[in-house]
Amino acid sequence: MIFTWWQCTNETCLFRFPAGERDLAEKLCPTCQSPIVHRAEMEDGLPVPPAINQTRPQREIVAILDNIRSANNVGAMFRSSDAVGVSHVYVCGITATPGHKKVAKTALGAEEVIGWSQHNDVLTAVAHARAQGYVIWAVEGGTQAVNLFDAPLPDKVAIVMGSEYAGVDPAVLEAADAVVALPMRGIKQSLNVAVAFGIVCYHLSEEERRKG
Repeated sequence: MIFTWWQCTNETCLFRFPAGERDLAEKLCPTCQSPIVHRAEMEDGLPVPPAINQTRPQREIVAILDNIRSANNVGAMFRSSDAVGVSHVYVCGITATPGHKKVAKTALGAEEVIGWSQHNDVLTAVAHARAQGYVIWAVEGGTQAVNLFDAPLPDKVAIVMGSEYAGVDPAVLEAADAVVALPMRGIKQSLNVAVAFGIVCYHLSEEERRKG
């Protein structure tokens, strides 16, 4: 699909926005109803240049998603997993599985290409990942946490993300090889779980290359 960028001609508005031909019932500004004019066009979903995609992840990564309440967050994490090269997603507790319509809405097909398994008990998933040689990283705060960007980087990492409200299960924190936290410099002292997951994944997949 080709998207066109339009702009309102009203000098007190000048609202600028993209819209496909099917999305625009009439050529009027959605904010003030003044006439709009064409400004630019771009094809939807421009591919990333091959030279960027040819780089490989720096290490093997799996994800353990435990009691994630929002199916939209789950879908977003599946999409990030596909982008980064996560090889498997353990879906634990109440975390929605692929097939849930809200997972599909944000995963945009990524849930169909990544291997996953469901576990009622997160500790089963942790034990399975450890048996496969993965170092267990719990993404959480607390006094035992270390700065994500200071933590030694193993070759194989299982990233554990916990509930948006309750955080990572205490039993997982006790079993983890490391508890890592993202630096927080604002008032809220937290990030959306899917956003935090994406940051951790890309740090793991690119850090050595960035240093080199």
